[in-house]
Amino acid sequence: MTWDEQKRLLQWKFPLPRTHTGVALSNGTLGLLVWGEGRSLYVTVGYNGFWDHRGGNDFSRRINFQELREMLSKG
Repeated sequence: MTWDEQKRLLQWKFPLPRTHTGVALSNGTLGLLVWGEGRSLYVTVGYNGFWDHRGGNDFSRRINFQELREMLSKG
């Protein structure tokens, strides 16, 4: 592996047992926390558009996670 390739390689020691111990990766719009232990690897996703309601996004009712999954599966 060249020196340039080594500089781009991200390495952390696992296990990282909780979300907030995870590796944070972000570009200002999308944020990821990579964590897990054993044979499980989790990626917690955050996106600023989920929470930014400027620009006319009118959310008139709250939905739960199950309803969101159903809406997404229906397209």
